[in-house]
Amino acid sequence: MIITVNGRTMDAAEQMMLSDLLLSCNVKPGVVIVVVNEMVVKQAMWSETKIADGDSIELVSFIGGG
Repeated sequence: MIITVNGRTMDAAEQMMLSDLLLSCNVKPGVVIVVVNEMVVKQAMWSETKIADGDSIELVSFIGGG
C-alpha cells in the first residue's frame, strides 16, 4: 500500500501498525508528535492504530531553544 510520510510517498506493508512504521523510521517515542490524516494520535494508541492505503502521516519533532 502507498502512504505519505512527511510529504514523501512510500510503500508500506498491509496491516502495518503505526508503531511498526515508527520503528522502521527509527523514531524514538517521546520526541515526536504523530499526526495521521490531520488527527493527532497519542503515543498510547500507536500500537493499536492500523495504517491504511493513502494515509498521510506527519512526524513532528520537538525543537528546544531558548
